[in-house]
Amino acid sequence: MGLLNSLGILHAWTSTHQLKDYSESSIGWIYGAYGFFLYLAGAQAGPILDAYGPKWVTVPGSIGMVVSLVCFSFSEQYYQISLSFSVLGGLSACTLFTPAVSTVGHCFDVRRGYATGVACTAGGIGGVVFPLIILFAAPKIGFHGQFGSSHSYPPSSGVSVDFRALRDINYAMTTIAVFLVEFAVFIPITYIASYSIYVGIGD
Repeated sequence: MGLLNSLGILHAWTSTHQLKDYSESSIGWIYGAYGFFLYLAGAQAGPILDAYGPKWVTVPGSIGMVVSLVCFSFSEQYYQISLSFSVLGGLSACTLFTPAVSTVGHCFDVRRGYATGVACTAGGIGGVVFPLIILFAAPKIGFHGQFGSSHSYPPSSGVSVDFRALRDINYAMTTIAVFLVEFAVFIPITYIASYSIYVGIGD
């Protein structure tokens, strides 16, 4: 979540360094695709988490995220950044983000909302720390130098996505509302840094 909250600074950095010859809209596709893969794959990561527990989604996700960030840090071409960050990074982040939020619901029966809020604060902390690392470390050590629960789950009917849950109107409306909130929040976060550079506000 912290990396997701840092998309704006990554967009601004790559648009003035590795991808300075590309248009803002072309660069925006990289970060839009990251969000797409993050949320699209979450529909499958959730059922796998419910069926097998967090280890089967977080271990591959952690390995994938490390590989993604290392490859992203050495990427110089548009397609390299798209594959390393958008595709591999988005899919890997999904397998870390989904368990981090949903496992709280499995483990806490009392004060579940409070526990979920505490779990989600990591995204805010990462959203502050990652941009600072990028802004202060990248000029000194280079962009490539800076990236260098056992709980029993209830039995599940399988690991496929079950769209029958959307028949419940309350659940369907909540799903649509969460999508719209995420859409409204992450578009400004992604593009505010690039827009500030465009209008002449300094680094």
